[in-house]
Amino acid sequence: MDRRRLLWLALPFLLAAEECGPTPQEAGTAALLSILPVLLAEALALWGLTALWKRLRPDLGLRVPWLAWGAILGAHVLAFLFTVPAGAVEGAWTYAGLALYIVGSTHAALLLVAWRIALALRPGRAAVTGPVVASVLVHGPALVMVMGALTPSASDVVIDYWSYVGAGGWTPAVLLALAAGEVGVRLWRTRRVRDAAAPTASAGPPT
Repeated sequence: MDRRRLLWLALPFLLAAEECGPTPQEAGTAALLSILPVLLAEALALWGLTALWKRLRPDLGLRVPWLAWGAILGAHVLAFLFTVPAGAVEGAWTYAGLALYIVGSTHAALLLVAWRIALALRPGRAAVTGPVVASVLVHGPALVMVMGALTPSASDVVIDYWSYVGAGGWTPAVLLALAAGEVGVRLWRTRRVRDAAAPTASAGPPT
């Protein structure tokens, strides 16, 4: 249990609640409980990135489909209601903050990677592809843990995966900075090219 929680990544006071750590069912339930604030933060981040890309490439028709995001959240809620036993929620609340910190970081990191790949391949669907891919890769294992279909050792592997990929918030922070920096540099270079061409265009043909 100690290795899975990666003490250098997690906040010490969150881990002080219980030394033995969560059961697989509690860990999976806590991961599912964290989805609402995670999706809200990710939606704001993608809204900002999409606004920048729309300035750079208005021809791509980029947008954040809020109805689709609502459907993704609704799917999470239904999965939670139909798979999580009532008694598991109380124990999972102890680890909800830790799940938000660790699982949310991994979800955001995978979302940003999937979003950027989709932006290059299918720009119009990038804002939906990101959260769908991240949810399948992050909360899919959580559902399996909640249903008790994983052994304790396999659950440890899943929790290690959540911990390492998100790196306690560092991975999504770096990826978000790179994504914003990329479009910022592209906008700056486009503006420079436009400004350099403006005097030539305004001078008109030689007499």
